[in-house]
Amino acid sequence: MGPYSLDFRQKVVTAYKLGKGSIRQLAEQFMLSPATVHSYIKQYRETQELTPKKPGRKRPGKLEAYRDFIVKMVKSHPDWTVRQYREHLLNEQDVYVSLGGICEFLQKEGLTLKKTYQAEKVATEAGQQQRVDYRKRVQDVPQEKLIFIDETAFWVGMIREMARSEKGQKAFDLRPFYKGRKMTLIGAISMRGVVAKKAITGSMKGEDFLDFVANDLVPQINPGDVVVMDNLNIHKMSGVAEMIAESGSYSRVFTTLLTRIQSN
Repeated sequence: MGPYSLDFRQKVVTAYKLGKGSIRQLAEQFMLSPATVHSYIKQYRETQELTPKKPGRKRPGKLEAYRDFIVKMVKSHPDWTVRQYREHLLNEQDVYVSLGGICEFLQKEGLTLKKTYQAEKVATEAGQQQRVDYRKRVQDVPQEKLIFIDETAFWVGMIREMARSEKGQKAFDLRPFYKGRKMTLIGAISMRGVVAKKAITGSMKGEDFLDFVANDLVPQINPGDVVVMDNLNIHKMSGVAEMIAESGSYSRVFTTLLTRIQSN
């Protein structure tokens, strides 16, 4: 919190000069500490003005001297709890700090709480090679010609997991027992925006994807477009690549056996 305004300080001192109360009474009236009221009066007597003093240099925190150690610790163990960080700091550096102190330091250093998952296959040598092969296949394709297909599922009764509230107040909500019916959303996007989309009740089946390609995707793609899909088995069904090829586009499935369908 910054210093009180000059106008507020003048009101406090004026009230004291007019005899409207003792230092303790004025402190209670203006919701200040008696020491603060006394400092205003003393400043005015000595300088005849009440301009807030410039704040002094902030003393470095207790953990500043251990910044490099803490940053290295977080990078080495990104999914540790705050309690584990505190214990490791105590064991290795003989420094005790509260859990709140650790949290404040991590936030100040921009070491925020987050986590992104990747499939284990991505980290394998074969998985990395597939990614290299994919980049080689599309590196000469104009970006505006790339169309990406993906799917996601959700329940209509899903609720948001996070909410905001005033400090010190919890954000309550009711979690529905029944999440509602399941929906699947298929989408195709490119640099020009959403190319095609389709909502399906329940899980996506092979005939659902074939219908999406035939009736939603193919009418929207142009000759020379490159349709990119992941390694989902439905994407490799018989008929998918052929329908895309008939429109004059290419179909590429992101897998070891990348398939390129030439247009007629």
